[in-house]
Amino acid sequence: MNKKILLFLIPITVLSPLFLYSLFPYNAIWSLMILPGILLIAAFPSWRVAVLVAFFLSTVKYSFAFISQDISRDMLIEFMVGTITNHSVLFTVAYCKIQYNRALRETRELTLIDQLTGVYNRRYFDFYMEKTIPLSNKIGIPLHIILIDIDYFKAVNDTYGHSAGDNILKQVAGIIQDNIRASDGLVRIGGEEFVVLVPETTTKECLQIAERIRIAVSNAHFTHKGKHIPITISAGVAKYARSSTTHFIHQADEALYQAKAQGRNQVVIAQ
Repeated sequence: MNKKILLFLIPITVLSPLFLYSLFPYNAIWSLMILPGILLIAAFPSWRVAVLVAFFLSTVKYSFAFISQDISRDMLIEFMVGTITNHSVLFTVAYCKIQYNRALRETRELTLIDQLTGVYNRRYFDFYMEKTIPLSNKIGIPLHIILIDIDYFKAVNDTYGHSAGDNILKQVAGIIQDNIRASDGLVRIGGEEFVVLVPETTTKECLQIAERIRIAVSNAHFTHKGKHIPITISAGVAKYARSSTTHFIHQADEALYQAKAQGRNQVVIAQ
């Protein structure tokens, strides 16, 4: 349910039991006070909110009851039992909602995060393009991508094994992440290929980012079992120009292919 609707319903569910109790002073009516608590926890699921809600509702309940009438011993016991029951329900709802949100967050991360490198995956890339391309078309926000490929990566796997290859992928992902802006996004789109999403920048600035990444990877010290492994990358830079997403990626891919053909360990801008 929408959070705004929940917040609209909360005061109604708080005032309704108070109004009913003023007309019909039956203790059972106080059980309705659990409803605003559940709505609040649903809107803001946390243990702090659950504790504050339980304290507030108990304070309102007992204050109103003691002011309205004399409380007998039996009635007080009945109130306390009802309070314990309501609090048990509130904390159960809080636990279930918190666990649900945690599971939902983990599921989203699993569907959008590459499990080996910890960066975004191809699903995120497709989602990003789906949302960003129409926005770029509408208001003209410049968008570039840097398509990066690790040079001779198959030879690394064949020579040192896939375990070494996996470690290099993680290290390269970390180096790229350290050399891009906070507003940029890093995606592993498959194998040894990465894409850097570079919004709101010029082609010159994007080229500088790509060169910074290339130099950082080239200067990094990659080892496996004490043996140095020289690693370089090639990259293709493309600017979105009101074309299809497929054409946009194809431009970067063509630039990357040209970088490979020219000897690798370089950056080429798509024409």
